[in-house]
Amino acid sequence: MAKYSYGISAFTVANIDPGTFLGVDPVDVKEMVYRDSFNMTEEEGATIDHYSEMDNTPKVSFTEVGKEIITLQLMETQVDNLVLFLGGTKTVVATRDRWSKPTTATDIEKFISITTNDGTTIQIPRAKLTARKNLQFRRNGIWLIDVTLTPLTPKGGTLAAMVIDDPAA
Repeated sequence: MAKYSYGISAFTVANIDPGTFLGVDPVDVKEMVYRDSFNMTEEEGATIDHYSEMDNTPKVSFTEVGKEIITLQLMETQVDNLVLFLGGTKTVVATRDRWSKPTTATDIEKFISITTNDGTTIQIPRAKLTARKNLQFRRNGIWLIDVTLTPLTPKGGTLAAMVIDDPAA
């Protein structure tokens, strides 16, 4: 029987617990994802060949796998999401939330969990999160946050950098 994974039924971004290295305080961002913007790709790897001076055939060849990257756009740009994805701080001024941009580049690492519509799950215990504002001021445009997630080697525990589980039977 063929199996096809598609869509997303759940997508959470969580802080990483320094003791267990698991996700804590997850934020469900599935409904914030801008349509047709969510992708996971793997860059093409590289092969490095080493030759002797007099031979056109490699003596030794090394292969490196390509980096995996998840890209998406978020369409909910309220202050809490700006802090979550861009860093910075939130304050309340005259009952209105205010976002203040961080003064330096911010390294943000999160625990990512994705479930597809067929029940396949993907966990990334430690992902580097980078984001940038894509604010469209046109009458038919909306503000977006462009997000890139890069799996990193977990700092502890026994999990791999990415784990994909088939759906339950």
